Amino acid sequence: MCTLIRLVMKKLISLFIIVLLTILSIGPAAASDWKSLRSENNKRLVWHSCTVLYSIDGNGHSTKALKSAIKETEKVSGVDFRRVAWSKSDLKIKLTSKKNKKYYAYINYFHDNNIDRGLISVYRGTLRASYKTQLNVYRHELGHALGLDHVKGSDVMNARTTSSRTRTAWRAGLKHLYRGC
Repeated sequence: MCTLIRLVMKKLISLFIIVLLTILSIGPAAASDWKSLRSENNKRLVWHSCTVLYSIDGNGHSTKALKSAIKETEKVSGVDFRRVAWSKSDLKIKLTSKKNKKYYAYINYFHDNNIDRGLISVYRGTLRASYKTQLNVYRHELGHALGLDHVKGSDVMNARTTSSRTRTAWRAGLKHLYRGC
């Protein structure tokens, strides 16, 4: 009886080790590097690697402020943003001439082939705004894409204003969430 139990235990341990090694050898695929950290509204995701695969559909609009916001977000968070083809990206940024009376920009999360992804839609109001306003809108939406919620006060993560604001909560939140990057 003891021999049978030992044999079964050895088989189970061997199977566990094989499964574990298989998981470790595969590693996290870049396309599935989201770790869900969902808020009450079920719309918050945090990257679990230090690399974000993103793409921009600029539709002929200037991406200067967007690129500056991405560089600043990289510097503050330590996350490496890598631009890839639209079909391979996990964070898609779409600049559109569509009018939206409620939002300058908006981020949606969706599930695609067992992978959580994000889509930032940037509307005409942002694209026609000053460079400084565009920069704040992009910082705000990239903050959401990296897991930050809205805050009160004059920080860029406040939902109510696009005027020039501080970035204290934005910086602190990104540094906290991505302190290993």
